[in-house]
Amino acid sequence: MINDRTKTWLGWAAGVALIVLSRLPYVSEGTAVLDGDEAILALMSKHLSEGQPLELFFYGQNFGVTLVENVNAALFFILLGVSTTTLKIATLSLWIMGWSFFLFGTRRLTDTNTALIASLLLLTCSAWILWSTLARGYHVGGFMLFQLCFWQFAWLYKSDSLPEVDYSRFVWLGLSVGLLFLTQKLWFISFLPFLAIVLWRRKSLQETLIMTVCLIAVATLPQFFPGTSSQYWNPEYLREMNPILAAMALPERIWTFFSGVYSYSTRMDSNVFAKTAATAWCLALIISSTILGKRLRTGPERSLSAAIIASGLVIMGATLFISPPLFGYRYLLPIASLCCLSFALCIPNRPEHAKNTGSIPTIVATTTIVLTLSALGILATGSSKNFRAPTAFNPTTISPQESIDQLIRDLEAQGIHHVYSLDAMLQWNIIFSSQESITARWSDPKDRRPEYPLRVDQALFAGESTAIVGTAELMESFTAFLGSRNIQAQPIYAAGDRYFWLLNPSQELLQAVGFELNPDSMKTSPH
Repeated sequence: MINDRTKTWLGWAAGVALIVLSRLPYVSEGTAVLDGDEAILALMSKHLSEGQPLELFFYGQNFGVTLVENVNAALFFILLGVSTTTLKIATLSLWIMGWSFFLFGTRRLTDTNTALIASLLLLTCSAWILWSTLARGYHVGGFMLFQLCFWQFAWLYKSDSLPEVDYSRFVWLGLSVGLLFLTQKLWFISFLPFLAIVLWRRKSLQETLIMTVCLIAVATLPQFFPGTSSQYWNPEYLREMNPILAAMALPERIWTFFSGVYSYSTRMDSNVFAKTAATAWCLALIISSTILGKRLRTGPERSLSAAIIASGLVIMGATLFISPPLFGYRYLLPIASLCCLSFALCIPNRPEHAKNTGSIPTIVATTTIVLTLSALGILATGSSKNFRAPTAFNPTTISPQESIDQLIRDLEAQGIHHVYSLDAMLQWNIIFSSQESITARWSDPKDRRPEYPLRVDQALFAGESTAIVGTAELMESFTAFLGSRNIQAQPIYAAGDRYFWLLNPSQELLQAVGFELNPDSMKTSPH
């Protein structure tokens, strides 16, 4: 008979294989596609892999430390080369690390069967299947660090009766929690209930002091790094907040979140699998929360139940105070692993929770529920269209990445290495996918990296060939705008079935469509 340790490792290996297989459409060459934020992180990692100085913050921001994602992707770029697929593989590897910490941390807290059930639910949860490959928003890095802290919490939680514990464990916990604080504040506050529980149970002033000092030391790390040259994005999340309106919208937000079919704050069209998965996960959340709530008084795991419930409430409560225009469904991501853990804890697969744990009906019911939730998660995301891909002019078999590569080839064939993008995010994809052979800019004259808009404007004033580029969805409105202004321009060319470009726009045309040119460009032009 297989012992628990062997069963755990076999489950881990099977889980990793299933993660890779279920994410292939979002990672493999030809189908992987980056959005603008991912392309920015890709550029950061490319620069780091080339020996440029490490920058803690996401370009153009003074918050959101990207240390974990940035260093991890840079290492993969060095090993496998700079590409979209490499970035996706690097991001997925980071998520697999977090998932592994979740599996082994849950096993420390409970038992092998519960850990395997919880980890299977997490890796197939529709809220995470796509997001586990998205290198933006610091959520994959936050997830990995949260689970690293959770894994350390599990050991300390189970050893609270031991009088002598190596203080180095609290050093590592403090460093991990400090890095989590820098990476993503929502993931950080979601871990605070677990941290409070373990410190309260151990009741050691020395251990608490050691952990706090280490946490603060890491949290102040940005003070020793130079700031970015641009503060392009500095949203005021607490401005114009409306907690009552947000509370009324919370059920819909959670449902949409569990469907996995959303983009930023926009709910996308979902198919029957996504709708069914979202409903099933919401029911699982309600049922498990109710059972854990009862265990706060009578259950054998009161402290753990309290930490899980408090963590979920903290996340949901925090989102109520985010300004409605700035809310994103991704902010609910910490709830997914909490739901998987609590649901696995509530399934009667352990003697202390059910007298008939080993009975055939119980085993069949448990297996059916878990496999149904898992299948729905995979079907929901696997059958949904890739809503992040640029709109095509016509139905096409060309992948989004092949389409942007074709745009780059067309531009380079005309000797164009500087372009004006009508889309705020397309510019970053062009810069990264061309390996910076083409420099692009949006309407803002500074943006996240002021040197890029400056270079494009310098090329314009120096008489070099430039172009306006845009996505297919902007083609009609752009053409109509030109007609309404009676602007004479070069022909508009389609590229890769998803993009268009216009050769050598005039300064008047650029300003008419909203580009603010750098006033110093003519002075600093190399020609």
